[in-house]
Amino acid sequence: MRKILAIKNRRLGDTALWTAALEALHDFTGNKIDIAYPAPYASLFDSDPRIDKQYHLAPNISSNLKLLKKIREVKYDAVLSFHASRQTEMFVRFSRGKKLLVHHHGRAARPNSLSKEIPNIGLPMSAIERDLNVVRGLGWNSQSPAPRLWVGPIYKSQGEQLLTPCLKSSMKKLAIHVGASRRSKQWSLEYFVSLTRLLGEQFEVIVLYDSPPTSLLWDCLEKSSHLIHTPDLPSLIGCLTWMDGFIGADSGVKHIAAALGIPTITLFGPESVGEWHGYDLKKHRAIQAPVGCRDQNLENPEYAWCGAEVCPLASHACMSQITPEQVAAEALAFFY
Repeated sequence: MRKILAIKNRRLGDTALWTAALEALHDFTGNKIDIAYPAPYASLFDSDPRIDKQYHLAPNISSNLKLLKKIREVKYDAVLSFHASRQTEMFVRFSRGKKLLVHHHGRAARPNSLSKEIPNIGLPMSAIERDLNVVRGLGWNSQSPAPRLWVGPIYKSQGEQLLTPCLKSSMKKLAIHVGASRRSKQWSLEYFVSLTRLLGEQFEVIVLYDSPPTSLLWDCLEKSSHLIHTPDLPSLIGCLTWMDGFIGADSGVKHIAAALGIPTITLFGPESVGEWHGYDLKKHRAIQAPVGCRDQNLENPEYAWCGAEVCPLASHACMSQITPEQVAAEALAFFY
């Protein structure tokens, strides 16, 4: 197969995870591949040597119909949709690709005419492996690669400018990110303040943020760490390239850090470690409290999860039981 189009219309973390499957596709075909993904994440692929043509998916259907017309003209040998929705499934069906594969990534098996060749549908496994199953549907059968991002010199230079005061120190640089995609996945800002104080003598602690929380604790955080504003993806990526370690909640930023090859410690609350931490545990650690309120997939504790946007329990036990002292001890043992 000479011309392959890979499609993934998901959020930031899913897009970073997808790069493992792109690596497998590139290795399998020996050719550069074309990709389609959400426009806001273009910075992830600016310097990627595996990629040829890039299509940027829009939120609205009408814009994507115009894009579909361009794709149909190429007449791809294969069009693959990873973690598909109904909309992207229809997009693939009308793409005029010679071979079509669509994976809905659901926890329950949903085989259809476009997924019958994809192995392991519906089995519990990491999101990385589910993406790789689409490539296995083409006949690839090699060792699973890890997610990987390339960073161009412009982004690295941008990060260096933002981090100039921090880079003068000989201490290891530890990035902390306080955000998450939903409130139930966030560790408390008070805990982050305590963590920066515990680690401040061993590391240059650098808190990366896109917009500051509206809390008096933000001033306390400023006293115990370097606060670096990264309002866009290029500045975030550029800063992360200079880091020796990363600590944060399960988020897109964590997956970018991991794909850049930075050792990470992830604070898992409601989400499944099995699904969203399919990394080499020698390089990427996960901390999760053993609570009983992850009420989905209870039959398999490693894949149990909770989908609440805001914790319905006052204690927010899944995150509050992870203490700053526990995380600091893990960081000192892991990053040194």
